[in-house]
Amino acid sequence: NLETGTKNHIKGVYSLHELKDAATPYEMATPVHNLDDIPFPDWEQMDISKYPRGTAVPFSRYHPMGIIMTSRGCPNACKFCASPKFYGHKLRFRSPENVISEIEYLIEKFQMKEIYFSDDTLTAKRSHIETICHLILEKNINISWTCNIRADTINDDMIKLMRKSGCYGASLGIESANDDMLRHINKRESVEQMANAIKILRDNKMLCQGYFIFGLPGETKQGIENSIKFALKTKLDRAGFYLFNVLPGCEFYNELNIPFDPAKFGATVNQMQYYPAGLSHKYLINKVREAYLRFYLRPLTLFKLLAGTSWSLIVLFVVAYFFQNIRKRPGKKIKR
Repeated sequence: NLETGTKNHIKGVYSLHELKDAATPYEMATPVHNLDDIPFPDWEQMDISKYPRGTAVPFSRYHPMGIIMTSRGCPNACKFCASPKFYGHKLRFRSPENVISEIEYLIEKFQMKEIYFSDDTLTAKRSHIETICHLILEKNINISWTCNIRADTINDDMIKLMRKSGCYGASLGIESANDDMLRHINKRESVEQMANAIKILRDNKMLCQGYFIFGLPGETKQGIENSIKFALKTKLDRAGFYLFNVLPGCEFYNELNIPFDPAKFGATVNQMQYYPAGLSHKYLINKVREAYLRFYLRPLTLFKLLAGTSWSLIVLFVVAYFFQNIRKRPGKKIKR
C-alpha cells in the first residue's frame, strides 16, 4: 500500500516508506514491448467536464481535450533528461491503428475535440507519424491536435501532412541558442537546425513553442542573452524559460554529484540545487523574469497570445507569474 508502506507485489512500484534514500536498491518493471497490449486509460473514471482548460499543455484551442501517448523510449542521450531511466533508450511504438482506435473512442464516448500527443518526440519515426496522419485523413476524423517534436526529425513534407490531418501546433526543446552548450549537454542538434525547424512550422502556419533552460553546467551570462535573442528573432509564438533542475537519473545528476533531496524534486525557482560558476540564484531568477517580459510584452506576441487563450487561463498565468517571479517580501533576500 503506497500510503501505509505495506510491501506491495507490483514489480517496479515502491512507496516512499520503501525507498528511504537514493542508495536504496530497486528493481525496474519489465518493459512492455507490444504497447498495443496495454488497454486504453479508464477515461470513464474521470469527469472531463471538471478539468480546467489546457493548463498543463503547450497549446489548447478546443475543449474537451484528450492526452495520448503513442510511444515509449528515447534514443537520445541529453545529459539533463531522466526520461531514458523511465522508458529506456529503445523506442517502442503503439500501432497507428491502435492510436486511431483510441482517438475514435475519445471522440465517440467523450466528445473530445482536441488531442495532445505527449510523446517525448512524436516525429521520432517518420513512418509512424505519417501513417497516423494518413489514417486520420482516410477515416475523415475531425480532430485538432498538437505534439512535441525534435528539430532534426522533421521536414516540410511531414509538417504539411501533419497540418492537413489537424495538427495546428508543435513544441520543441531548444534548451540553448549556443552550439557549444548544445554539444556539452549532448543534445545532438545545432542552433541552425532549431531555427530551420521553427521556420518550417511557421511557413506552414503552425504554432510553435520553444523551451529554454537557463543555468545548465557551463552556462554564461552571454549564453543566456544569446538564447533570449534567439527566442525573439525566430518568430516563436510562445516560449518557456526554465531554470536547470538536476533530475535524479539524468547524467548530470551523477556527474555533479548532487545529493537527493525529495523536498527539492520538481523544484520551484526558490529551490535550485545547482548554480554554474559566476551565476547566482538571484541573477538566474531575474533573467528568467526578464526573458518572459521581453518575449511576451511585444505587442504582436501579446495580441496573438490573448486572442487564442481563454480568460481563465490568462488570469491563472498572471497570478502564477506574480507570485513566483515578481512578488518579493520586503527586507528578505533570496538565499543562494
